[in-house]
Order: sequence, then structure tokens, then C-alpha cells
Amino acid sequence: MDVWRPEREQKPGMDDSLSMPDAVMRWLRRQAWTAEGRHDGFKFALRCEANLAQLRAEVRERQEYLATHTDSPMAPTSGPRIYREGYVAALEETIAFIESAPTPAA
Repeated sequence: MDVWRPEREQKPGMDDSLSMPDAVMRWLRRQAWTAEGRHDGFKFALRCEANLAQLRAEVRERQEYLATHTDSPMAPTSGPRIYREGYVAALEETIAFIESAPTPAA
């Protein structure tokens, strides 16, 4: 079965910048990687039953990894890095929510 795929149109004088479809696809991939990382971060928070010590330790470990690994495949715009940044963001958001939540009266 043939699948139609639009051809890239190269116009005279066009530079190497992204065409609109490429830019859209890159944006969609970035959003998907971020969402997947956030999803896994929230799943981790559920698995550890929102234990603040475990969440903080996980964030610290992942941030150290991101800080020390900036080359390929962990370059700033790479999929694995975007995924890990989403993961850490979800953990940090969970920590902030837990810390701001009112505690039940005893």
C-alpha cells in the first residue's frame, strides 16, 4: 500500500532553515519527549508514594547527571535530554505541590 508523503519544496534562494513542516515535526517531537518524561516522573512519585526524601534524592541525582552530561547524546536539544528534563520537572512540581498542600489536622 502506497502512503502519500509530501515532497519538500526547495525554492530558489531558500536557505537551510527549517521548512514549516519540519519545524512542526520538531516541535511535536519535543512536546512528546517532554510529556513522556513528565509522565514517567509522576509515575515515579506514585511508586514512592510521594515520599519527599526519595523525590528530592531522585531530583538531585538526575540534576547531577544532566549537569555533567552535556555532550551527545545528552546535548541540550537531544531527545534523551528533553525527556530527562521533563522527568525532573515533574518531580520538582510534585515536591512543590506536596510542600504547599495543607496538612490534615490531628
